[in-house]
Amino acid sequence: MKLSLYEPQNWPELLSAGQVAQLLHVAHTTVGRWCEEGTIEGMQIGRSRGIWRIPREAVWPLVPPSIRGSWPDGPWKEQPESER
Repeated sequence: MKLSLYEPQNWPELLSAGQVAQLLHVAHTTVGRWCEEGTIEGMQIGRSRGIWRIPREAVWPLVPPSIRGSWPDGPWKEQPESER
């Protein structure tokens, strides 16, 4: 399934480095480096290096502001009772 910046509500809770790379139009090695440097939150899976899972909430701030405008905190955040 191809992910879209314009449909973040369809993103899985954890994305692979490849999925993040596809969304942000960067190399998956760049995403891995960001995880290693702490630029983006990620957890390494298994004993082998290079297999990362990144929470969708960690990817959201990297999405261009023009797209984030519809969902300042991400579409998966619960809206306060007063805003419903």
